[in-house]
Amino acid sequence: MPFFTSVLNQFPEHSLKVRTINQSRQRQCFIVHRKPQAPQWQEENAHEIKNDEISRVIETPEGYIVKYIKQRTWHDNLRIFWGASKISAELRSCIFLQNLGLRVPAVLEYGMAFIPGHLWGVTGYYLMEKHPAADIVKHHFHHCDQPARQKILAQLVHDLQRLRDARCVYRDLSFRNMMTDDEGELFWIDTNIRRYAKANQKFIADWNKTLKVLLQELSTMSESAEHDGLRAIQDLML
Repeated sequence: MPFFTSVLNQFPEHSLKVRTINQSRQRQCFIVHRKPQAPQWQEENAHEIKNDEISRVIETPEGYIVKYIKQRTWHDNLRIFWGASKISAELRSCIFLQNLGLRVPAVLEYGMAFIPGHLWGVTGYYLMEKHPAADIVKHHFHHCDQPARQKILAQLVHDLQRLRDARCVYRDLSFRNMMTDDEGELFWIDTNIRRYAKANQKFIADWNKTLKVLLQELSTMSESAEHDGLRAIQDLML
């Protein structure tokens, strides 16, 4: 299977682990795959960065980022068997985006739900390398100055150009799925993308649709000083 050949062989350490998956202290068993440099970590005392109907993102006390993929339908876990689950797709996309030159945190560990088909809270999780004082861009915009916002938008436009040239559409293109560090560097924490074989009408329609959503979101976050960023994103429309 492509997933197991492209991803699994990068994680040579395997085990079964029970982890706490939410603030209610619900526990779940996972088949865990780790790289040798992966740290030992616990859910306890972690800072919650994001929590919605699709995923939950936390930062451990040591600064590592963990993303849990929530189960949305009863058959989500069954897709694990043929590498078609959301977590499988995000791990593949992570490698692809890194090859494109986008800043995506390296994945050090991931876990798949141990009993596919059972109504667990999440289908899996993955642990990303740590970044100093990471913050969601949508939050960061509210307390950073104009030069910092312009720097983030310039990086965003550059990354979007790479995605467009590679015929890739972000499934959930949102400032909630981007983070920035102490240096103002942009990186992506939601790597679920769709790739297209050619720039056909379907690609163009999906690409423009996601940009329109992003522009609407940016219009509620930015001041007049960020109009250059708005125009630069608008220029990427097809």
